[in-house]
Amino acid sequence: PSEGQRIKRLLSDEELGDRRPSQFLRHLRSLAGTSFSDEKILKQLWLRRLPQHAQAILATQADLGLDAMAGIADKIVEAQPSPVNVYAAAAPPLTTLLDRIEELGKQVAALSSDRSNRQSPNRSAGAKLCWYHRKFGTKALKCIAPCTWKAENPASNQ
Repeated sequence: PSEGQRIKRLLSDEELGDRRPSQFLRHLRSLAGTSFSDEKILKQLWLRRLPQHAQAILATQADLGLDAMAGIADKIVEAQPSPVNVYAAAAPPLTTLLDRIEELGKQVAALSSDRSNRQSPNRSAGAKLCWYHRKFGTKALKCIAPCTWKAENPASNQ
């Protein structure tokens, strides 16, 4: 990467992540290269990216060198890891949920009534013929009980 890209990355993109503060400082130094001969700028960039609780403690050690501060920061972060920030997703309004429940209820009712209107493939609603005799009549090769085909059509061989 060019020097401009390294500086942009150094100034805005880099975060501590899961690295120790001393590792992160080494990383920032490698990105800075010879661009920042004054460690005060690097110190400020590094400090701003540390967890707030570590920043507060290190503020009392401002007279220490950067490497000494990094050692202390490692101990701080090791002793008290950063709290995990949990963000709750915005819940949809209650009226929206109630409308959706009502809509689903109507869909279930429609499906239930549609299903009850259909006949089972094995039984007829009127005559007690099996599905085979309803479908194929005298040409049915099979029969499923209870079927009244013989009683209704005594002339048939089925």
